[in-house]
Amino acid sequence: DSMRRLQLRYFTETEVGRLMGFPMDRFSFPPADTLGSRAGYRLLGNSLNVRVVAALLEHLFRAAETEGSTEAEAEERAE
Repeated sequence: DSMRRLQLRYFTETEVGRLMGFPMDRFSFPPADTLGSRAGYRLLGNSLNVRVVAALLEHLFRAAETEGSTEAEAEERAE
């Protein structure tokens, strides 16, 4: 197996949760026998990192404000 040869491993559910920004001190998965062994990975795969989404929204809003003020200035000059 190429992963073993390269000494790689899969992330644990906890590691993936931390990367996604979940507060792991207040968040846990139900036991594997309840959901199945891979359910935690599927649940995390359907989530978004809140910090990344917040940064993207801030960037988009800033760009929209800048574009909006530039358009308003151009309209004022045209009048």
